[in-house]
Amino acid sequence: MAVYTHYDPKADAAWIYFRKPSMIERPSSSEELDHLRLIAYDSTGEVLAVEILDVSKGVDLEGLPGQAEIKAELHRLAGTYGWGKYYKQSNLAPEVKV
Repeated sequence: MAVYTHYDPKADAAWIYFRKPSMIERPSSSEELDHLRLIAYDSTGEVLAVEILDVSKGVDLEGLPGQAEIKAELHRLAGTYGWGKYYKQSNLAPEVKV
């Protein structure tokens, strides 16, 4: 499954899309897993995207769809934005709690 990611460093927020962003409709519903993680759904109940806040501090992947893809994107972002050292020392994703 291909994923597409947008990261806002000022907000420390990542949006991981499960479709090309140009093809994404407005979510018709969402599920807040906790104050840092939200899943957006289309009108048929398919997952459109996942929003993750405070992403540089680590992410609990439990309950998120596409955990392998999200983990891979978090590793990529960690390398790009220099969170890798923190993530390696953390018990949170990408060192993953599932």
